[in-house]
Amino acid sequence: MRRGAVDCLKRAGLVPKSYTVEQYEKEANAMGHAAPGETVNTTYDMKKPEVLACLAANGNVFMDR
Repeated sequence: MRRGAVDCLKRAGLVPKSYTVEQYEKEANAMGHAAPGETVNTTYDMKKPEVLACLAANGNVFMDR
């Protein structure tokens, strides 16, 4: 799932070609442990529908708290 999300983000030009699954996992983990209302900086813009589509298509969904 995570590899698919990273591949999709790369193909869509939403992250650099050098972006890795490890980077994605680190950012996803930070979002999962963020306090309600806390902003977590990620390589990709979570407000872009294209990003959300890549994540959702690969079973990775993050809830807005």
